[in-house]
Amino acid sequence: MTDNEEGMKAAEIRVKESILVTYAADLAASRNGAAYRPLSAGNMSYSRANSINDLRTAIMESIEPMDLVSQLVEKDANRLKKMGQAFTEMDLAASQSIQELEVR
Repeated sequence: MTDNEEGMKAAEIRVKESILVTYAADLAASRNGAAYRPLSAGNMSYSRANSINDLRTAIMESIEPMDLVSQLVEKDANRLKKMGQAFTEMDLAASQSIQELEVR
């Protein structure tokens, strides 16, 4: 035995069998009660878990519109690029015709 074990006395717990059986029966009865599932029927609409679920749903629903916006911006950028090229060609043609007028 170590020094700590020598100084300690063994404790004995005494319980009446009838009290233990009653306690076990009460415990078993409480286990068979209705299960509490807060999110199963939507009965915790303002809970943190439901708020997180709402946030997740909102994020997932916003992905498609963001994708559509990015496609729209890409189309608009291509359109602006084509317009810029067309204006550049028109400017070159106009400058050439102006130069021809100046030479004459």
